[in-house]
Amino acid sequence: MKKAVHTIILLLLSSLLVQGCSFREVFVEGTLIQVNIHGLQPRANGTYPELFEAVFYDAETGKKVSSDFIPASGGQMHLKAGNYKYVIYNFDLESTYLVDGTEYDAMEARTGTAASDIDKLYRTILQFSAEGVSTTEEQRGGLASVLHEPDAFYVATGVVGVPHRSSEQDVITLDVSPKDLVHSVTVSVEGITGAENVGAVSVFLTNLSGGVYASSGKTADEKAAFYLNCTGGPGGSFHSSFSCFGFLPGEVYEGEGMRVTAYVLVIGLGGQRFVVTRDVTELVRDVTDGRDVNIVVHCSVNVPEPENADEGFAPTLDDWFEEEVPVPIGQ
Repeated sequence: MKKAVHTIILLLLSSLLVQGCSFREVFVEGTLIQVNIHGLQPRANGTYPELFEAVFYDAETGKKVSSDFIPASGGQMHLKAGNYKYVIYNFDLESTYLVDGTEYDAMEARTGTAASDIDKLYRTILQFSAEGVSTTEEQRGGLASVLHEPDAFYVATGVVGVPHRSSEQDVITLDVSPKDLVHSVTVSVEGITGAENVGAVSVFLTNLSGGVYASSGKTADEKAAFYLNCTGGPGGSFHSSFSCFGFLPGEVYEGEGMRVTAYVLVIGLGGQRFVVTRDVTELVRDVTDGRDVNIVVHCSVNVPEPENADEGFAPTLDDWFEEEVPVPIGQ
């Protein structure tokens, strides 16, 4: 009897719990924000970003309030009533990383340093007394680090006001069109005679910017150098391209010792090495809106044929001899 009463009580309690839960709605605090992403351009390799992070900051203090990840097709998140500044950027980055994303004005994109052998080559070239401009250690960008190329960095910024929710059906639509803050730079090295005798052409560009601020799109003050290998073309012209965050503000290059310098290393098939230095500041000054930059470096280098160019390793059958080598089996 006691067991039966106990069972009935448990059934009644279970029924009450089920009824209580069946009418309870999940309440999410805040207004629903629908973010729509438009106008994405493909990366240099033809692919598109797939994942974005939407970061919202207090409009007055600039402090981070909320963030969420959304696909490139757009997504939803909830925000409490208030005024916000936002930064929406592609999160699928590899060589690029973000610094201090807790404040709106401080979020900066940077990239890591290049391999040690590249940096060693850079430091070696800086020791050459090259033709062109007379340079000091500061002008050479001797304090700059050689950086990896950054990834395409798509960013959308703006301000949005979120009113107090009047009903659960309230939805705020936020349409954004992220723009790539990374520059594409093409370098052409021209004027090399004896191009058929060239084994390699490398270029270091110094005193570029080492980062970019996501909220404003302005380049950071950190100096950086970038490295690229060129491929040969007709008429002694060699070309290559690379990505970077851009250039320092134009007024910076007015200061003594602050110039954008191209160091061109030409290596002949015979091992000869030529270093040419050129000041290319005027070709990049005040580049802000344009994403594509072309730099032409004129060199007056004559690469001679390697010594004993007609000689080489040409073995004949007479150079070979037979020798028996015993092979132990089953030991």
